[in-house]
Amino acid sequence: QPALDDRDQQTGSLTSYNIHNITVRNLNPQKKYFFSITSGQETYTNNGQVFEVDTGSKLSDSPPSQDPISGKVLLSDGSTPKEAIVYITADNSQVISTLVKSDGSYMLPLNSLRTNDLTTYYNFPSTGTVKMLVFGDSLTSNVLISLSQTRPIPTIMLSQDYDFRESQSSVATISGRSEERRV
Repeated sequence: QPALDDRDQQTGSLTSYNIHNITVRNLNPQKKYFFSITSGQETYTNNGQVFEVDTGSKLSDSPPSQDPISGKVLLSDGSTPKEAIVYITADNSQVISTLVKSDGSYMLPLNSLRTNDLTTYYNFPSTGTVKMLVFGDSLTSNVLISLSQTRPIPTIMLSQDYDFRESQSSVATISGRSEERRV
């Protein structure tokens, strides 16, 4: 069964993109699925074999109460990227992603995040670090964030790396050094 890019699922029409995020719905728990990727006239496989993915089991416990991660992505000139995607993970968690909206904003819920083996919901430690990879317009940014500093995440300029794990009284700069905040 075909699965379209999330934007095409919303509009109901096919559009050409360089970056894709695909949400496949109505999968059964604890099942192996096989897939290939078709883009234009090309079909992509895993070295000649179809890709494989296993779904996790259905979880009976309630998801943890966790605020989403949100923020904004811009280019160095202050404009928004044509297309961008944000990937988020933490130690021993699965990787989740979302597309950046046309205004540069993004939001990822964390309450459905699972452990990397998919057996349980991921519970962030109070001192946990969230790792982000942002990709867009052929530029990347690597970002480290303390969970307590995710509401919202400071603006990310694509092609610059950030470490926002600094204390609450300082602002992280591109190099990860801190500058005193002036109020």
